[in-house]
Amino acid sequence: MVITWGKATDNPVKKVRFARENNGRMRILTPEEEAKLLAHCGPQLRPLVITALLAYWVSGFRAALADLRRRRLPPSGNDLRAAYIKNSESRSVPMNEVLTATLQTVRMSTSADGPVFRTRTDEPYRSFCTAFIHAVHQATRADFTFHDLRHTFARRFGWS
Repeated sequence: MVITWGKATDNPVKKVRFARENNGRMRILTPEEEAKLLAHCGPQLRPLVITALLAYWVSGFRAALADLRRRRLPPSGNDLRAAYIKNSESRSVPMNEVLTATLQTVRMSTSADGPVFRTRTDEPYRSFCTAFIHAVHQATRADFTFHDLRHTFARRFGWS
């Protein structure tokens, strides 16, 4: 504005370097915290959290994990591939026995294009945030978010 008003010819702070703010927050679940959290998850939320812990880094599963469709699930023992590709990178995660067993126990939609994870009333999840926050508070981890499951997965899988 000062230049526009003719009060200065040059920006006086043009060469000032601003300090970078470290706003990164990295929260990783310990195995004990994981067990406590899973113990407080209801029967519909538990498979979603387990899947997040075992496959959350896969590109496309970040925000869309609750919208995972049956047709995206591989045959047992294969890699779980991303539903969407980001930056032309395709990612996949090997399905271990726990993830395979978890996905086999989920009461899924009968249609191939239906969502894998469903609510108590057999409806597709619109949001699982409330249920997750409730489980976190019951497990006394008030500073833990669903996105932190991604950090936990990445650390365990050796990607961070």
